[in-house]
Amino acid sequence: MDDLAIDFDINTLFLYFEARKNPESAPLVIYFAGGPGEASSYSAFSSEGGPCYVNLDGNSTTLNPWSFNNLANTLYIDQPVSAGFSYTSLVNATFQLDTEQIISLSTHDGNVPEENLIIHKGTYSDPSPWATTNTSVSSALAVWHFAEHWLTQ
Repeated sequence: MDDLAIDFDINTLFLYFEARKNPESAPLVIYFAGGPGEASSYSAFSSEGGPCYVNLDGNSTTLNPWSFNNLANTLYIDQPVSAGFSYTSLVNATFQLDTEQIISLSTHDGNVPEENLIIHKGTYSDPSPWATTNTSVSSALAVWHFAEHWLTQ
């Protein structure tokens, strides 16, 4: 993304659901979740206008009769980067529930704490402040780049 003068990749998760009625002539609706860091993919499968609800068993779904994609082609985008399943790069790290900090394993200098109720090990989106779209302008440009590529395909 040269026009942003930043040097990191953006991996954007999106979900696309074709309209149930007349998809060839249906309009396109692009859905962005409504909170800082909230995943649009969560909204698509848990509430609001998504095509279905994931049932409590986690293995089945129920059709949403009020889904946006009844009459519109619907695109859910997890953005800005690091929201939902969108990420810049992945790092092996610990996540501390009490401080909500992601700490790269490389910064532990070989003294990686044991997992417990507070500390969890895993693979997370790079938490570096320079490796994210952290302003409205940079986030808008990132989603514009995504839309340019997605809409032309």
